[in-house]
Amino acid sequence: MQTKISENLFKDQSFYVGIDYHKKSWKVTILGEQYEHKTMSQNPEPEILANYLKRNFPGGTFHAVYEAGFSGFTSCRRLNQLGVNCIVMHPADVPTSEKERLQKTDKADSRKLARSLRNREFEAIHVPDRLLEADRALVRQRFRLMKEVSRTKNRVKSLLFQFGIDIPERFTSAQTRHWSGVFIKWLKELPLDEESLKQTLDNYLRLGELQRKELLLVNKQIRKLSQHDSYRNNFQLLTSIPGIGLMTAITFLVQVGDISGLNN
Repeated sequence: MQTKISENLFKDQSFYVGIDYHKKSWKVTILGEQYEHKTMSQNPEPEILANYLKRNFPGGTFHAVYEAGFSGFTSCRRLNQLGVNCIVMHPADVPTSEKERLQKTDKADSRKLARSLRNREFEAIHVPDRLLEADRALVRQRFRLMKEVSRTKNRVKSLLFQFGIDIPERFTSAQTRHWSGVFIKWLKELPLDEESLKQTLDNYLRLGELQRKELLLVNKQIRKLSQHDSYRNNFQLLTSIPGIGLMTAITFLVQVGDISGLNN
C-alpha cells in the first residue's frame, strides 16, 4: 500500500534548480541545501518542472535560474506564477572553473547554475513584464533593419568595385554621404553590358527600397510608442536634454523600464 506523502514534509527546506535551456529540451539539476537530488532532461515546459518539484518535495521552497538568451523571459514569468521563484542571470556572471570551460556539457552547465544559485554567487538581471519586453523587441527590430539597410548598400558598393565601376565624386563627398534619390537613379541607369550584372544590381536596389520602406514604417511605430502613457512624460523629459533625440530616448526607456524597480 502506497504511503501518502505529507503536504508539509519539506516545509522550511529550500531546493535550487539550475536549468540549461534549449529550444526542444531542458537539462535540469535539483539541489537541496546539503545534497544533490538529480540531474534530468525534460520537455521545455514550466508546468512539468513545477509539478515535479511539488510532487517530490511537498511544502518546500523552490528557487530556479537559467541564463539570459534566445529564450527570453516567458518561462521565468510562468515559473513564478506556478510557485517557483525563478530568476534569470547574465551568462558572463556565472562562476566557471577552468575544468568546466574545457569540459562543457549540458549536465555540467545545469549543475553549475544550481550550485551558484544555492551559494548566491551572482545577482539576477531585471525581468521585464511582457509588455515592456514587446516594446523592447520593436525598438531592437529597428536597429536590425538599419544594419540590413547598411549591409545592402555595402553589397552594392562591393559589386561596383568588383566590376571596376567607379562611383562619381559628386556622390562620395561628405555632403552626399547618404544615399540620395539622384544616386539611386544613377545606379538604375548604369549602362551595363552583362544582363546578369544588371539583374543583380536591380535586385539589390529593389531589396534596399523595401528595407527603407520597412524602416520608415517602424520609425512611425516607435514614434507612436513614445507617446504611450507609460513613456510620454519620461520621453519628454529626456528629449528636452540637448543631444537626445527620439531613438536615444525611447531606447533608454525600453531598456531600463521601471527605474523604481531596479533595486528590488
